[in-house]
Amino acid sequence: MYVVVHAVSGALVWGAVGAFIEPLGVHLERWLVVVGLVYAALYGLSEVLGVRIPALNSAWQVPPSWVRSRSRLRDLIWGATLGPGIMTHNPYAGMWFLPFLIALQPNVWSAFLLGCGIGASHGGARAATLLALHSRGVTCSALRMLAWRARCRFIDGLILLVGAGAILGLAVY
Repeated sequence: MYVVVHAVSGALVWGAVGAFIEPLGVHLERWLVVVGLVYAALYGLSEVLGVRIPALNSAWQVPPSWVRSRSRLRDLIWGATLGPGIMTHNPYAGMWFLPFLIALQPNVWSAFLLGCGIGASHGGARAATLLALHSRGVTCSALRMLAWRARCRFIDGLILLVGAGAILGLAVY
């Protein structure tokens, strides 16, 4: 149930984002290509090279008391809030590259479906991570978590560089 709440809320929010953003992309396609290319290349290189550039983000986190004391209602609220990944802290710059991809879709339905897929996969992955940490009693050492986060940032940077290459290919085509 926990994974479903995260995935469904993520799909609904990102689907709505897709339906809202795609019509804007029709009029701003050239600008979106340029800004998306610069964003993906800049943040991709910074994450691969380990240079920290402040990313778009929210500093809000789930209150610690919610993590310690569990109830079904709190789990539902937590899942609905965390699932989309928009209102809470997300340390990876790749998250904010996704709206560029959605805006470049050829029609509202494909943007809506892509948004639903992004939201469901983000919400499901976030829920699975939280459940894995909870089953371990959140006993991972700080050093192990730092190494994991550095590896994830590196992978995020590589994905952004692939995205920059795809946008460059689209622009040249």
